[in-house]
Amino acid sequence: QPASAREFTTPSVLASHVDRMLNDEKSRRWVEHFADQWLQTSKLFNVAVDRNYYPKFNDSLKELMRQETLEAVNDVFRNGSSALDLLQADHVFVNQTLAAFYHLKDVRGEDFRKVTVDEEDNRGGLLTQGTFLVGNSDGMNSHAILRGVWLAEVILNDPPPEPPANVPPLDESIEGFNKMTLNEKLFAHRNNAACRNCHEKIDPWGIPFENYDASGAWREEALVVSMIPGKRKKRKRPVFEKSYVEIDRQSTLPGGTTIDGVAELKEHLVKHRQRDFAKGLTERILAYALSRDIDYHDEEAVNHLCEGFEKSNYSVPVLIREIVNSEQFRRGY
Repeated sequence: QPASAREFTTPSVLASHVDRMLNDEKSRRWVEHFADQWLQTSKLFNVAVDRNYYPKFNDSLKELMRQETLEAVNDVFRNGSSALDLLQADHVFVNQTLAAFYHLKDVRGEDFRKVTVDEEDNRGGLLTQGTFLVGNSDGMNSHAILRGVWLAEVILNDPPPEPPANVPPLDESIEGFNKMTLNEKLFAHRNNAACRNCHEKIDPWGIPFENYDASGAWREEALVVSMIPGKRKKRKRPVFEKSYVEIDRQSTLPGGTTIDGVAELKEHLVKHRQRDFAKGLTERILAYALSRDIDYHDEEAVNHLCEGFEKSNYSVPVLIREIVNSEQFRRGY
């Protein structure tokens, strides 16, 4: 066996090559590909944001929002920032255009850069990025259920079951239905016995995001658009009425913890669900490295890798080095 080949069985040599490759700008392409798959960024481009209700939104913002997400993931995967920054961070990655949309001050230029934010800016981490907020809306309304499903599946690695085939439609006979927000209609819908069990595991994760509208902007009140019965303009078009209702963002999570808004949600995730997040990310990176799904045979390896990940202050470069030195990776399956 040639000496050069033997070197690749030495953990320290393998680790040095991992560091070299991560430091190479070419590895950014891998980070972007992984992030797009993991975070389901394509959803952002499948949503048509209604400009009638969000006139400040322009479709060019979508690419900037995706770029914000990629910069945040790159900072963790290649620069070595703690992966918990993806849940809760005191900074964002923005350029002047996106910063203006987020109402962040003193950002100049179209190049993306790391910008410190305060709590009152209501930004920081994946959960307050437009990629997630717009991608999990219907373009006109915020959508607590879509956002809750995304958080459970992507962040907590606990995807909810598929809805049953016989899910009943929204009940328009409910009193005041026409003046309800979409989420109020959906929550009335979940009271159906066939829907309740699933929604009790999903909705509480999405409700804290109600301060963010379908365009990803912060709001203090929710817009409700309702059709006025019996009134039509010329050409027999229906007449719609706009009104605003108070935001309800308080939620009781599975397990009984009550939180009020996304800041408390992020705090809860970092303090109480970091193990679920870390294990989910470990499994996804390992699956990517092995080019196959993870199954029960990998459980011991995943737990070992996850423990090392946590001890390293959630350093993804350290996790990748450990994966490269793992028996599964060196066997090639």
